[in-house]
Amino acid sequence: MAGLSLFELAWPALRRVPALARRAVPGVARVLLGRDNDAAEWAGNALRKLGGEALAPLGGMLRGGDALDRRAGALACERLGLASIALLPVLIETLGDADPEVRADVADALSAYGPAGVAATSSLIEVLADPADRARDRAAMALGMIGAGSRLAIPALVRALVDPSPQVRTRAAWALARIGEEAVPPLVESLLHADPTIRAGAAFALGEMDRAAAPTVPALIAALEDGVANVRQQAARALAKIGSAAEAAVPALMRMLADDDQEVRQEAAVAVWNTGADGAALQPLMNALYDPVIEVRKWAAVTLGAIRKGVAAAVPVLRRALDDDDREVRQGAAWSLGEIFREGRARPRRR
Repeated sequence: MAGLSLFELAWPALRRVPALARRAVPGVARVLLGRDNDAAEWAGNALRKLGGEALAPLGGMLRGGDALDRRAGALACERLGLASIALLPVLIETLGDADPEVRADVADALSAYGPAGVAATSSLIEVLADPADRARDRAAMALGMIGAGSRLAIPALVRALVDPSPQVRTRAAWALARIGEEAVPPLVESLLHADPTIRAGAAFALGEMDRAAAPTVPALIAALEDGVANVRQQAARALAKIGSAAEAAVPALMRMLADDDQEVRQEAAVAVWNTGADGAALQPLMNALYDPVIEVRKWAAVTLGAIRKGVAAAVPVLRRALDDDDREVRQGAAWSLGEIFREGRARPRRR
């Protein structure tokens, strides 16, 4: 903090002399390497106030010096965001750095450019095969931030759905969702891939698209019959996120309420609620109130309150659920009973 205090004291004077301010840029940028969040915030603000005057020194840091200087230069570009877009060619070149932390920090800087960083797509695709987990993760993040312009990365991102790092797999799915419509056909095709990790990742990615994935509902319904529990779970999750546009999935989701896997049952219960349960879901939901998994009981309890037809039959089991060991299950049952009685779908029992 002592060094930072000197910077803080000297900076107002340095800014009045551009040549001196440019010479101070590397020192300010190196502050970003520390773990002091307040110091990093100060350094970022100082660089932003300097603006274009900081670019030449930062370019020099990216092109030369040691790995810490190159990392500091990349972190500074990330803080500057689009104000440092003139350094895009230098950052692309630095993606090939020998140091994995430099490559990861450069990818972070490219993320800050969003769609304006599209020229880096090919280089970022190469980093998806990087031996360092963090570099692959940040490359997938940058491609997702570029969005539809990074469509060339779709095959590489689909392959990344089987990355050994769970973080990279999740990031790749998120990036595919950000790319949008053009990623849908390969993701639907991937639901039939021989590797169950890719099938599950494809379903997860479609879920990240929310309602935009509505055209894929038939493929996701088919995935509910997958022999691997994680694929079924992710398909149910995706249908839940699509919402009412996935209403056609309700019969299949009701069958999933009796699945052997508790996480599948849990996601199915959420999905039945989100997609719009009807009277046909009544008995499976009533049965689900006796499930040993709390989340399944909770979602079954609240979903029963949304059913319009024949729901009076559920009142006795909902009343029993008021004595459930879990507070959220009790709350869900109470809410559903209140909705049912308030709308006259059943009459309260006389004492």
